[in-house]
Amino acid sequence: MDWESFSQETSRHCMPSAAIVKLSEVTGTRLQDMCVILCVDRLPKRDFENDLDFYGALNALAELVNTSECWVIAICSATIYDLENNSLADATQWICQVPTTTLSHPTVTGEDIFAVYEDNKLVKLLIDDMGGFGTPVEILHDVLSESSKPMEYVPVLTDVLNLLQSRYPQFRKKFEKMRNVFLAVVARRKVDEHSQFGILSLDQVTAFGLIRLNEVEQILTCPYVLYLLLDSSEFPWIKELCHAPKENRVEVKPWQF
Repeated sequence: MDWESFSQETSRHCMPSAAIVKLSEVTGTRLQDMCVILCVDRLPKRDFENDLDFYGALNALAELVNTSECWVIAICSATIYDLENNSLADATQWICQVPTTTLSHPTVTGEDIFAVYEDNKLVKLLIDDMGGFGTPVEILHDVLSESSKPMEYVPVLTDVLNLLQSRYPQFRKKFEKMRNVFLAVVARRKVDEHSQFGILSLDQVTAFGLIRLNEVEQILTCPYVLYLLLDSSEFPWIKELCHAPKENRVEVKPWQF
């Protein structure tokens, strides 16, 4: 049965604990001998939303983990997970850090899927500017799907920035605390779990949603689209000094921003 049909047939719905009992019966495994890994995707809650389903899902997961007779591992996924981080990661429980996967260009029968667009190279460039982060890629898809205008780089990217800021206003509010993080990205500074960025820890930095830890090189990375968000916010890059005559410019160090 496909998900759409199942979601509408409420008679088949059951609580997570009942689902685990049924899984035990189907597999013929005793509950005490079972290990269940439960993955819950797309569990974000934005600051301005009063989403009771979000808290209901967290409560159901917590109850399942704490009361189940079998070993249960719950994995929650969301682009913005500050609230999950506050509820779970900051608790006095064992934490396993799972790195965010970088999305790459999908292929169909060996051909790049973006070849279906009118300007394949331009779409690839836009995808690369999203840095492999799911949220900007999703927003780019929405912009390209809804636009009836000829595809041009600047208008498309502008629409992506506007939509990104409207859907995730918390990005903009956090820029002031992220200065040291952006300097670490630009300088390709080595970081580890003990690194501090002002008052922020590495966990809090990656909870931002558009900052990723490259575990091989031990550096932080962010997408090009994030730099553009900085430029379009009140982040104090001083444009007047950049375009002023040389004799009128004032030398400003990066840490003075």
